[in-house]
Amino acid sequence: MTLELGIDIGKVKSIVQVTAPYTVSSLRQRLGRSGRRGSSAILRMLIAENELDANANIIDKLRLELIQSIAMIRLLLVDKWYEPADTSQMHLSKFLHQILAVIAQWGSIRVDQLYVLLCKSGVFPKIEVHHLKGLLTHLGKIELLQQLSSEELVLGIQGERLVSSYTFYSVFKTPEEFRIVSGNKTLGTLPVDSLVMKEQHIIFGGKRWKVTEIDEEKKVIHVKATKGGKLPKFGGSGMSIHDLVRQEMLKIYMEGDYRIPIGDRKIDFVDETARSLFQEGARFFYGSDLSSNPIVQQGKNVYIFTWLGDKTVNTLTVILIKKGFKANAFLGVIEVQGATTEAIEKSLKIVLNDGVYDELELASIIPME
Repeated sequence: MTLELGIDIGKVKSIVQVTAPYTVSSLRQRLGRSGRRGSSAILRMLIAENELDANANIIDKLRLELIQSIAMIRLLLVDKWYEPADTSQMHLSKFLHQILAVIAQWGSIRVDQLYVLLCKSGVFPKIEVHHLKGLLTHLGKIELLQQLSSEELVLGIQGERLVSSYTFYSVFKTPEEFRIVSGNKTLGTLPVDSLVMKEQHIIFGGKRWKVTEIDEEKKVIHVKATKGGKLPKFGGSGMSIHDLVRQEMLKIYMEGDYRIPIGDRKIDFVDETARSLFQEGARFFYGSDLSSNPIVQQGKNVYIFTWLGDKTVNTLTVILIKKGFKANAFLGVIEVQGATTEAIEKSLKIVLNDGVYDELELASIIPME
């Protein structure tokens, strides 16, 4: 990630990306660090895929990590596309950070000055006066801020403590380390930066575990061993994948061709091993009729393919868990253990008929990001 922070590390001839990147923008930023001073930018990408056997997981059979990498390269080079900034949200977490930073810089500020600086003429136009007042009232209750008799805002006791921390000025996301504990035994640590909730199944140390309890204060996830189908190679999470990346992956599968068109030619940019793995994934895609069937049964598990980004995938996963299913997501594919396609379809139709859950209702059952 150093390559994305603008730190000068001298002349870079080639960038090596190990595992699939999570965003096209980060790939673009990393690639841009090579090839300066008149030379060409060079990117080498290394993707590990499991050898297949009769019990291989459907995710491995599709070679999804390889296809995701190819899709991102195509979006970057052919479409000149990368993830746009999300301007539809209020971005309250960043707004809170900026409030504290402004007060730390100036010592104090009036509410009207704060609104003009950050909202009216600043980068938070979605936040209106009543949003600001509600947020400031809450910040006062939890002692992050306090208001003087002069009506100026200053840091509260908790605000002083937070701002004085060396981590305060790091506005980019840093995953927190949680200990994974089974019984009285610590299995190891896991950086948690996405959906983890009670009753969810996670992969750790090559085994499948059921989350029984999450202690946010002590940074501990309690688990117990559980069984399931053969695990996919990829068990991590990471940053949110955009809709267009998954749509490009589907397009590659549907066309059966990943090459980049230049004029009347198509440029092949993968090696012989990757071509063979791609062909395996494409054959399985068509053999499983995934072009027209988004829900498939493999053994005792059901797999749901939305071909959309992680916002949709994670929301649907939480809905299924709320409906009593054992659901998890890997590389955009939702795995539901011990279920049937009929039960899944019936349950989702009920959700659609009754109305999809309110976002606050769903968020309330998730203990962390």
